[in-house]
Amino acid sequence: MDPKWIPITAGGVHSTIRGESSFVEVLPGKYLVSILSDHETERAMVSFHFKASTTSAQIFGQLDTKHGTGFVPYTDYPVLVTFGDLSNPRSVKEVDPHNLEATFGPGVSLRRIALEVTNERVTDGPIEKILKWLPNYCGVRFDRAQFEALSASNRLVNQLSSGAFKVPCR
Repeated sequence: MDPKWIPITAGGVHSTIRGESSFVEVLPGKYLVSILSDHETERAMVSFHFKASTTSAQIFGQLDTKHGTGFVPYTDYPVLVTFGDLSNPRSVKEVDPHNLEATFGPGVSLRRIALEVTNERVTDGPIEKILKWLPNYCGVRFDRAQFEALSASNRLVNQLSSGAFKVPCR
């Protein structure tokens, strides 16, 4: 099981992702941004409707050569956020995918999230065009803490670092 699209080490199933968050400008200067997680592989498997009997080796082999679009079920949506002030990482807030109107105003809704497999290169840079401060938060949380703390006054700000938007961070 050594697909080109996701490195796996010998001796077990260990994987990593490389790339950056997807985002869309919903309104001028207002963005909806997905958070990267350890569940990107599972999201791809579910979005492309693999049968439960399909082995991991078969799934990885098919995803390695698959092209096209799969639709992410609501239960597998990534965490979605926005920033009240694009110059301030502490202004991050979670967005309810069922109620984008609450964040972006009347008439704004999310119909679906698509996942597309292509031969295009992994993106490197577009997220930093809107979140210019992102490289300053590699290895440190948005509240400047080194570690996540359950007692943090703003848990979301304390949970996030640049790795939630770009992997690897640098």
